[in-house]
Amino acid sequence: MNQSTRKLLGTVLILLVLFVYSWLAMVVYEQLLTGAPPLVLLAYFIVAGLSWAIPISFIIRWMARPDRA
Repeated sequence: MNQSTRKLLGTVLILLVLFVYSWLAMVVYEQLLTGAPPLVLLAYFIVAGLSWAIPISFIIRWMARPDRA
């Protein structure tokens, strides 16, 4: 698979991961944390707001691999 194909697939995969991740974060908040204290909410939103970068970094690393010669 060449790099331009990986970039196309990676872009679609990133959008899909972000959509699913944001939906799951919303469901967790609505089901478990609606009445939580403000410090718990702050901690949750910090963790949930930064955790999406972990799976995305693996996708970006895969997309940026050079083609085999």
